[in-house]
Amino acid sequence: MITISLCSLVYREQPIDGLIPKIAASGFDAVEIFGAQLEGKSDSELTAIRKVAADNKLKILGMAPYLSLTRGQKEYDESIERVKKFMHYGEVLGCQRLRTFTDVGPTGVASAAATPEQWAQGIRGLKEITAMAPQLEFMMETHPLTLADTVESSQRVLREVGAKNLKLIYQPTTKDFLDKGIIESWRILKPDVTHMHLQNVGGEGNHGWMEEGKLDLANFLATVQADGYDGSISIEYHWKDTPWERIRSAYDFTAKALNR
Repeated sequence: MITISLCSLVYREQPIDGLIPKIAASGFDAVEIFGAQLEGKSDSELTAIRKVAADNKLKILGMAPYLSLTRGQKEYDESIERVKKFMHYGEVLGCQRLRTFTDVGPTGVASAAATPEQWAQGIRGLKEITAMAPQLEFMMETHPLTLADTVESSQRVLREVGAKNLKLIYQPTTKDFLDKGIIESWRILKPDVTHMHLQNVGGEGNHGWMEEGKLDLANFLATVQADGYDGSISIEYHWKDTPWERIRSAYDFTAKALNR
């Protein structure tokens, strides 16, 4: 059965322990925790978060820090140190999945623009972190302005890293997937997809609500389920003031599409 999760990014300025009961009450199976909601926490604080999740029967599906492996040695080194911290957080939380990027932010390095040196550094970084934490599953998000921003570049990264614990987060709103078709792109990448980030496409290319927008996400969800996908998905909204009614509506829409 496909696990339905929420990215806590949408409420990133709120403490995660207070969000967990609300996420569970909205119907979700799991939560993907925004990295900043964990950074700097003591072991006792992390243990308390784990207990709140267990008490509410909500799985901690993954941790979502930001890494940058292609913008020079300083940010590369900081990213490696961040992974080391999250290795420990994962041990305390009982979570073995870590979202990763090769780059982040509006100044990220796209696959077509990356120099051979940037490609080499990105691949080297992913090899280093996957070898450093073989117990973790690293979920590389397909995302604009990263090395994993097209079908072909995502396949290239996976091929050149060659690590069994590096998989993909499939994000249908990635431009190349929209151009090629989100179902067609999914079927090419399917063997390496372990997780998905979902939102719709609204006006002027902005993100949209799950049940409103240019993409037929109900058909997409039904298709990936029929294709045998049994991994996880996260609803990923970015608007900090999203009403909880919208979160519940996103869950209801997704659950209905999956015949839950």
